[in-house]
Amino acid sequence: MSKLIRLRRQSDAPTRMQECTTVARSSAYRVRIEAKLPAELMDMVISHYCYDKDFLLNCSLISSHWTPHAQRYLFHRVRIAVPRTGFPASPPSLDAFASFFTTHHHISLFITTLRLDSDRWCVRELAICLEGDCSFVSLMRSLRCMKHLILDGLSIEPPPHLPRERTPHVYRFWLPTLTLRRVEAKHGAAERLFQVLQAKDTLNLHYCEIMSLASSAPRKFWTQVLRVKSDLDVFPDFGAEASFPKLRALEFEITGMASEDIVFNVSRDDEISVEVHSNTLAEDNADEECSMSSSRYHTRMNAFLRNHGARLEHLSLDLCSLEPERDIGVTDESWLIYHLDSCCLSLSSLHLGFRVDVHSMSSLQPSSLPEFLDTFTMIQRILSSAPKSLSSVVLALEFGLRTNAFEVSEHFTGDVSAWAYDSVWAELAKTLVDFPQLWHVRLVNNLSRESTLLIVNAPYDNQDRLASGIQASLEARFSQLGRTVVVSFE
Repeated sequence: MSKLIRLRRQSDAPTRMQECTTVARSSAYRVRIEAKLPAELMDMVISHYCYDKDFLLNCSLISSHWTPHAQRYLFHRVRIAVPRTGFPASPPSLDAFASFFTTHHHISLFITTLRLDSDRWCVRELAICLEGDCSFVSLMRSLRCMKHLILDGLSIEPPPHLPRERTPHVYRFWLPTLTLRRVEAKHGAAERLFQVLQAKDTLNLHYCEIMSLASSAPRKFWTQVLRVKSDLDVFPDFGAEASFPKLRALEFEITGMASEDIVFNVSRDDEISVEVHSNTLAEDNADEECSMSSSRYHTRMNAFLRNHGARLEHLSLDLCSLEPERDIGVTDESWLIYHLDSCCLSLSSLHLGFRVDVHSMSSLQPSSLPEFLDTFTMIQRILSSAPKSLSSVVLALEFGLRTNAFEVSEHFTGDVSAWAYDSVWAELAKTLVDFPQLWHVRLVNNLSRESTLLIVNAPYDNQDRLASGIQASLEARFSQLGRTVVVSFE
């Protein structure tokens, strides 16, 4: 009996060894497969689900081969909503984040975009300090791979008045992209802001109240692309002593005129009515009075183009929110965008965004012929003043559909012949023919506004095409360009 048992054990031993060998081989086979899986394939799969945090978390736990690819998407963009506790010079939550990222290098190295804003809707309720080893500076020093810093809804504190021997060391951070959105910096804070933070590639200024920039001290901005999103009359004033040695592009989305006073009236029945008291242009003013009163609204932009326009190779203007007759005046000759050949001699690319109200999305018939003529008069004047070195033009059209019967009946008589607006498009195409180096004209749908933190240079591949009826009408009107110029709709 004992002999039989021993024989059975001896017969079982090879079977167990075979099972162990089989498991070991299968494990090694799986490891080899994971090691040979192309990194490009993993990045392709993970990038497809980059907004699915649960999927990314699962991918980070699959194996050591998937972990870095998943964590790169999990932590590449971080938003810190800083709570408001009085008026702290160093918000306590920034200290906690700085300490965490300092001790967790495997996470901080993946962070390329940091957005710092207030946890409240109200603007500029949080003040941050940029002095010495404050929390903000410690946080910036812990993120060594950061490429894009976004400050949203913050107020920058002015530097403290300290004796020279106690003046803290000033750290400087060079970032590829710096975005300041609804940032307030006054009383010397703007000086320190651009002393600490420098944008090497792109500087975005959105609805900022940055004062005291026009100082007598010389200052250099090393940015190559300046993107501004604000009202026309609050264009940033960098001062006459500021210089942009590497500036190549200016993109300006005009959101309106800041001089309009909007009053909200709430009745007893909780009905809200809006009254707009415009200080821009009165409808009954003469043309001369319009041009005199509107010239002061683009003084800052004129100063910038006069001082730095000679370096510009690309100019982008989004004019959708402007009404030419109300905001500018059709006879205003002082705006330098009507004299680009005198201030932007190196311009090779021009991007113009404007709005056209139509009756239907299947034709180019305007809802209001006077507004249509004013808009195209402005576009025509800008294009006509461009230097002959222009090689590329982008027309970003925003077509609005008016469904209000009162608006249509007020502005459109109903029997306007097609030549009244066809001749305008023909004149626009004729203007483009006059540029000897022009080789490409793009007609795109202006969907970049309010979409991202960028201004008007969003990737066209992600934008919807123009309506088929409008595109067919535009093709017919720009057919004369097809002989020498490439006309595209994407």
